[in-house]
Amino acid sequence: MKNNDSVILGLKKEIEAKKKLLKSSIKFIPTTNCSLFLNTQRYNLHTLSKEQIVFLAANLQAIKDASIKVFPEEKLIIEGYLVDEWITDLKCKYSILNKTLEEQRLKNLEAKLHNLLSNNTKVSLELEELRNQI
Repeated sequence: MKNNDSVILGLKKEIEAKKKLLKSSIKFIPTTNCSLFLNTQRYNLHTLSKEQIVFLAANLQAIKDASIKVFPEEKLIIEGYLVDEWITDLKCKYSILNKTLEEQRLKNLEAKLHNLLSNNTKVSLELEELRNQI
């Protein structure tokens, strides 16, 4: 039992380290107004799923590439912003969404690991936590 507890506590430390790394991630400071109208549909960048972000970014990149072939001297502007600004905002939202999903995954793993600890170890951890609060 004690061997399992030491493995579990080691894994919990690894999760804690990963959580600290995620805390230092980027913040979303958009260049665009986050309201993109494309192909007869309006998209709010704040409410998109991961799949929608990938789809939109790929569409915008394809449109940009086609525009460069047809009119290489022109800058492609959509809804008042350069296409690269839309793509940058979408990439940033994608990173933040991945961060949020990873934080949730780590939280779930941490809860599972805590449930696997023996009762004695749980009590010891709780006592240590209380001692630190005093």
